[in-house]
Amino acid sequence: MIASAESVHVGTQSRLIVFRLADRDYALPVENIAEVLRMVEVTPVPESSTWMAGVINLRGRVIPVVDLRGRLGFAHEAPGLATPILIATRGDRVMGLIADAVVEMLTLPAEAIERPEDASFPNTVSGIARAGDRLILMLDLEQLSIESEGLVLPGDENDEDPA
Repeated sequence: MIASAESVHVGTQSRLIVFRLADRDYALPVENIAEVLRMVEVTPVPESSTWMAGVINLRGRVIPVVDLRGRLGFAHEAPGLATPILIATRGDRVMGLIADAVVEMLTLPAEAIERPEDASFPNTVSGIARAGDRLILMLDLEQLSIESEGLVLPGDENDEDPA
């Protein structure tokens, strides 16, 4: 299960990877980010959501890639060669997340992160981090990937029960 805003704390501190989308800062717990890659060729998957960029080959493993701009409702921008793909893990699932830029790794005191209590917050937001005058929205990795769960990737067909 993905760490929620309440469980990303290490002692009395939380470690976050901060990335930018459409001139706004977002974050995920550092323990959910395995690595950050520069843009590679992404192969589109027919009949997938518009925000599903496609799949990549990461060291022999096919990984679904989500365009965070599209997933969060921002205008599409074509990625450049320096556009980062955050390789995120959730249990045994791995997925890529396309962001505009990776800003920093940030350590904050636990009390600097609040869980949104207002029902008007989208389910993709798991917390709000205060870093000085900045407000950084923490994303819920499980909600971001919810529609990619049913994506059948090449090679997955062999994993099904032959009935």
